[in-house]
Amino acid sequence: MDLYKHVAEWALPSVRRQNIQWGFDLSEVNIRLWDVCYCATGILSEGSEEAYEKWLDILGGILNGYDRVGKLTPEEKQAVFFVICSIQMICIAYFESLDKYKELAKTNRQMLQFIVQNKKNIETLK
Repeated sequence: MDLYKHVAEWALPSVRRQNIQWGFDLSEVNIRLWDVCYCATGILSEGSEEAYEKWLDILGGILNGYDRVGKLTPEEKQAVFFVICSIQMICIAYFESLDKYKELAKTNRQMLQFIVQNKKNIETLK
């Protein structure tokens, strides 16, 4: 099998079609903090009271673990809150634009409100 041909002619076009169908951020190249912050916000999307109660501890654990492996710069540590808010705003804008995802937009607005209310707590996690 010609691996390059197989990927270029079959797999890549398939992934591109799925990316359009299933999500706007599946193959994005972004800042280093993106994945860390996106992962942390995904926990809140569960929407349970327990997820909200434990979220700051979980976020702190994710950030500390990431920092141990791939040292975060002081600028990155200062940017965590803003990156998380940016992710939420992108999600809200995207989900609000599609009728079938209006409820997800509402969930992400609630998440953003919680995040903004906890700005000081997030900034002390560094």
